[in-house]
Amino acid sequence: MLRAAEELSGNGFALHWLKPRSKVPIITRWSTLPYLTFEELKTSYVKSANLGVRLGEPSKIEGYYLHAIDLDIRDVSQVKDAYKSLREMFPEIDTYPCVISGS
Repeated sequence: MLRAAEELSGNGFALHWLKPRSKVPIITRWSTLPYLTFEELKTSYVKSANLGVRLGEPSKIEGYYLHAIDLDIRDVSQVKDAYKSLREMFPEIDTYPCVISGS
């Protein structure tokens, strides 16, 4: 995880540690604190911690913002409509990295 943190931090991403096997930040005021340097990440690393990234302005790189689209579909009968609507809003969505996780 430290290798990933070093690479991402070196590329300009604002990172913070998450509790192991969780999406919960270890530090509660992570969104208002200054961005951590890689050295600060390295010294505050907790074994098995996950890595979180601050989206938007904190991770603005070369004029572009890091962002994520979270599409939660709770009714399986709506899957096709949900993806159709997503592709209408973001026609290039299939060219972006994609992760399927959760329930």
